[in-house]
Order: sequence, then structure tokens, then C-alpha cells
Amino acid sequence: MKYLSVELAHYEITVNCVSPGPVLHRQPNYLVENLITKIPMGRLANPEDIIGQIIFLISNQAVTNSSTTKQNQVTLVLASGSMAYGNTLKLTTTGGSGTGSVSYTVTSGNCSIVNTDSLTATTTGTCQVTATKAADTNYLVANSSAATFTISSGTVSATVTLAVGDLQFRTAKNISATPSVAGKLTFRVNNVIIPGCKNLAASANTAKNCSYRPTTRGYITISVTLVPTDTGYSSNTTKTDSYFVYQRSGSR
Repeated sequence: MKYLSVELAHYEITVNCVSPGPVLHRQPNYLVENLITKIPMGRLANPEDIIGQIIFLISNQAVTNSSTTKQNQVTLVLASGSMAYGNTLKLTTTGGSGTGSVSYTVTSGNCSIVNTDSLTATTTGTCQVTATKAADTNYLVANSSAATFTISSGTVSATVTLAVGDLQFRTAKNISATPSVAGKLTFRVNNVIIPGCKNLAASANTAKNCSYRPTTRGYITISVTLVPTDTGYSSNTTKTDSYFVYQRSGSR
């Protein structure tokens, strides 16, 4: 009976039984006399002694309806935060109760949820997000208050590399720049724009070439300025490096 009670309790089923011991019902006299010697009352039970209990236990009056009232969760909190445009921010909560999963919803602003629990933005500014922890067997669903996230301008970078070999006087050489985001590149030597290398459209993480033919010998400063196409990034960025121009070998 205990085993059944434990196993069936999850389904809100109760278990009852009647166990009266020996009941008089056509047993041989010698068996009845032997049993009576072991019973303090000096007799076996009659069917009439237990029929009432059995009828009660199989009636609707004996049925116990039990239900569990789900409880409110501990307050669910989603903390506000900030990030730079172009990045993602992993969202986390504190509080809540039970085993329900947590989900996030953008309620205002130009943000979106990616990979279930990370925030990204389509522009600078602010956006608001709420968290929801699902209900489970013991707890009701819980919602957090809206948290505000601030999206600042992102930063960009550009790298300048030279093809294999050195710069030689009056010998054309490709200079390449690789921006981290799409934009326009302008190449300069000693702060003077290289002809044909102004506002060159460039894709993110793709090298863009500029053909340069040195007109001076010795050390020069080569710079490349990136103007991002996406206004969510901070203003222009410039990468500068120094290089040496050697005397050209051989005749013209």
C-alpha cells in the first residue's frame, strides 16, 4: 500500500485498503479454533464487520481531491547595461525560482535578440528588454521589469600592409589596406593624397589596393583613412606607418 501511495501520488491518486485479518467464511472448524486462540477478542471477524468500511472506501465520499497551488517566483531581475555598436552583449538574470527556461524580449528600441540570450543593435541609442522565466510544476511564470541598454558608437580599425619587397624610387608598388567594416579608404604619403587612391570603396575584412610610385628617397609616412559607411560607428579612423624608399637598382 505504501508503495502504491508513493508511486501514484504524482498523479493525485490516493490509495486505501482494508486489512482486517482472518474473516469467518466457511473455514474448517479446526482452522477456526486454531486461529481464535491467537486473537485477543476470541473470534474471527465477520463480513458484516468490514463491509461498511469497504462500501465507504469505494464511494465518492472517500475520494480526496488534492491540488497543488503554484507559488510566485522570487523577483526576476534583468540588469541594465551598455555596449558598443557592432558588438553583442550576453544577457543574464538574477532571482526567479524553479526550473523554467529564461527568454528575452525587446520591448522598444532598435535591438534584437540573437542566439537566445544575446543582444545586438542596428543603431546607436537605447533599447529596453524584459526577461521571462517560464512556469514549472511548482511556480508560476515570472516577468522582469524592463531593463535599459545603451548602445554607444562602435570603433573601427584599418591595417596597412605592403606587398613582399621594399619600396623603390620611381617603381610602382601596391599598398593594401584592410578595413574591419565597409567604408571608403583614402591613402596618403606624407599627408598628400596618392593620385587615384581617394575614397576607394572597400568591403569589410577585404583588402583594397592602391598603386604608389615613390617620387622621393628615404623615409616616408604612409597613412590610410577609413570613413565607415555605417553611421553607427565612430568617426573616421586613420592608420599610419613609416617606410623606407630605396634607390632603384639598374637603369630606367
